[in-house]
Amino acid sequence: MKHHECIPDSFYIDTDAFYNAIVKSTEDYIYIVDMSTDTALVSENMTRDFDLPGRLEPGLIPLWGELIHEKDNQRYYDSIDEMLSGYTDIHDVEYQILNKKNEYIWVCCRVLLSRDGGGKPTMFAGVVTPVGSKGKMDRTTGLFTQEECKSHIEAI
Repeated sequence: MKHHECIPDSFYIDTDAFYNAIVKSTEDYIYIVDMSTDTALVSENMTRDFDLPGRLEPGLIPLWGELIHEKDNQRYYDSIDEMLSGYTDIHDVEYQILNKKNEYIWVCCRVLLSRDGGGKPTMFAGVVTPVGSKGKMDRTTGLFTQEECKSHIEAI
């Protein structure tokens, strides 16, 4: 049985203030999708850096998929399909995506899907992290860091 951490009824927080605090405290890209309308609320930096049409974005999954490098595209869609088909509630994939500068950058995308009592998807929330910020790649050169190269060599 899945355990969902619940906020005690005695604790109240303004959801707008909470969302804004999260978005302003990170360079990551944040988004929330209302599955009933297939509409996403995306952070301002995500809209700006990937030249998305707006902060409220219908059909984010295929729109985002168009920006993903062709060699990573299948892995992205396979993970989305596993989540939407009920196999998992987690999407955790690294891939290259085209930004507004027309450059492919490596990102790690983590999503958690919420379902109603009948198992129907209701919402998913995600964080897209540039891999360079996780210490795997140098942001200036785009090359793996020395530690990451060492771990790849040791894995062979």
